[in-house]
Amino acid sequence: MDNTHADLGEYLREYYVLKSAGDLDGVTGLFRSDAVYADATLGWRIDGLDALSAGWAEYMPGWVQRGAVSYPTRVLGDATGGVAFVTASPELFGGELRALAGVSIVDGLIVRFIDYWDGRQLDLSSMRVPDDQFPLSFGEDLPAAREHGLLDEAVDRLVSGEYPLATDVTLEDLTLRVRVHGKNATATLWEQLPYGGGVKVCRVMGGPRGGGFEWISPDGPVNRGITAVALDSDGRIAELCSTWDGARVSDALLREWHGSALG
Repeated sequence: MDNTHADLGEYLREYYVLKSAGDLDGVTGLFRSDAVYADATLGWRIDGLDALSAGWAEYMPGWVQRGAVSYPTRVLGDATGGVAFVTASPELFGGELRALAGVSIVDGLIVRFIDYWDGRQLDLSSMRVPDDQFPLSFGEDLPAAREHGLLDEAVDRLVSGEYPLATDVTLEDLTLRVRVHGKNATATLWEQLPYGGGVKVCRVMGGPRGGGFEWISPDGPVNRGITAVALDSDGRIAELCSTWDGARVSDALLREWHGSALG
């Protein structure tokens, strides 16, 4: 695992080790009693540690029996939270899953944990919450221990079209499976993507070296997603990596956006 952001990296490594081992007491000991845990792709939202513990108690034994594991491959953030790049083995949900998780920590405990992934990776449509019951929020109003800083300034400038990008910046979209390098290519592609303009930032997580932000676009073709952000020593954006649910848009639109990376 890339441990550049070691405080959060070690914390989340412990979480996934405990979860994969089926250690219910150990995992729940990392969460606040008022925590929100959610899957933004399926529309699952679990409020409170009691409900979360009950769900894990039901499913963890099966995960352990099947040898299912999940683990972070990279973490961006600090002790107040950030974004984790996560891999889940096929034994967990029936196929390999790669996700980005937005995490907020208050007083050393997780208060909010939200998974984002491309719904085309696995056929779990039967488990998705119907649109008329899909949550409108995932605890964005929960407390945060972090203060407004370099990351917030970079995100604000990015979504307003100012593009505070490093010369050798990299932009990756996990859903579209595209990756471009360089300031000009990144700015051009960003403007073409569904979250490149008109989105609302609903939560920023991380610190002065990076983290990420969750965004919503109620009137757009993609209504919700997450973008991981790494900053350089001058506070400029060095890396951007996004994911969102590609199962909610047409193949034609996906191909159009993918083609934007070709110029």
